[in-house]
Amino acid sequence: MLNRNFFKIGIASMIIVISIGICILGYKVSADKQKRQKIEYAEITLKSEKQKKDKLTTAVDGLFKDKQQVFLADDLKEETVSQVASTLLTLKTTAEDFGLEEADIDVDETLIKKKEELTQKVTDAQRKYRLQVRINGLFTESINSWNSENLTHSIEETTTIGEINKVREEVGLYNDEWRKTMMLYLNSAQEQIEQYEQMKKAINEMLDGETLTEKANYDTYLVESNKLTLLKNEKMRQELSEKLSKIALLLGVSAQKPQLEENPVIPVQQQGLEQNFVDEFGNPIVQ
Repeated sequence: MLNRNFFKIGIASMIIVISIGICILGYKVSADKQKRQKIEYAEITLKSEKQKKDKLTTAVDGLFKDKQQVFLADDLKEETVSQVASTLLTLKTTAEDFGLEEADIDVDETLIKKKEELTQKVTDAQRKYRLQVRINGLFTESINSWNSENLTHSIEETTTIGEINKVREEVGLYNDEWRKTMMLYLNSAQEQIEQYEQMKKAINEMLDGETLTEKANYDTYLVESNKLTLLKNEKMRQELSEKLSKIALLLGVSAQKPQLEENPVIPVQQQGLEQNFVDEFGNPIVQ
């Protein structure tokens, strides 16, 4: 009876062991099959990725307007940059991209290097684009063509030196012609702010509410009036122009030109009259 029970237990144990072995073998066979499928898929995909790489190269080149790829294209949109960046992320070049080990497939080192190169260019384009958006925000009108001869834009009234310096710090990380051009725009914005602040200070020093201060005089008024045309922002120019008009009124002068003397002395010859001579007794001498 006891031997019969041991026999039953032994048979059951064998069945369990065999079942486990079959499961393990089945899993290994399935895993091997899945791996072979991954390898086949990777080999086929890598061939098509080379064509995809060529299209991506053209797309990345389109982000820039010069062969040196320093300046961004004038009509570049944020959606375009984002789309190229997203497509580049899907480019598979390594064994890891397919969930495989390096020994499983032969990868194209040239393709890997090309993706790294394109990734660097797209990252550069994204950073420059974001900085250009921030610089654009300093001015009242959008800058469509970035060059050193296009510095006529006026600043926003809300633009501050602090904002300019933050952008300047990030632009300064570059060392190319793009950096030089962006610095010109930042310098232009700063100069406009400083010009406005200097004029505003000088004008305010001549006014104390509705009365003039001891610093108010015609010469100072004239100097600041002549500077008005230097202000590119119309609202800033109008603000200071109104204050200068008030100063002119209080000074009692015209805002356009100096007031003439009430009784100017004009030489006799300029009056068109003959000059009369008299002797020592005051009698007229006939010429």
